[in-house]
Amino acid sequence: MNRWFAFLIILFASCKEPQTPSTKTPHVETNMWEAPAANTVVASYSMRIPDVLNELYFSIEVIATNESAKGVYEVLVKYGHNEASTQITMPDAHTLIVPEVKRSTDMNAFVIGFRYGNDTTFREYYLVNASKEKTEMKYLKAYSFR
Repeated sequence: MNRWFAFLIILFASCKEPQTPSTKTPHVETNMWEAPAANTVVASYSMRIPDVLNELYFSIEVIATNESAKGVYEVLVKYGHNEASTQITMPDAHTLIVPEVKRSTDMNAFVIGFRYGNDTTFREYYLVNASKEKTEMKYLKAYSFR
């Protein structure tokens, strides 16, 4: 009798309705970072210029513009009393890319770059190099995310 009872339990347990395939959409990572309001400082870095007589700084600011949703930012550079500015366009990654500023291995240079998705790799993108005589700003690399 116990065998029949166990057999019936197994038989009824296996007679469930067939499961329908899941209709869940696959998880798609979304970038929660939104473009900030115009004139908002997104990234910055500052360091004191070695000078015995004066307290001067080498600083860089990446500032949001009205076009930051499209990746356009303004870069303001100050080296002592000298100032320079330009606009840069971040790569088109089909998502907003957050600019970051890091100090370069060269004492008088900063690198503007970014991280993409969940990857923690800092991608160098734009170089800012300054001295008493000149300020140089240039793209370092190009990126494609297709």
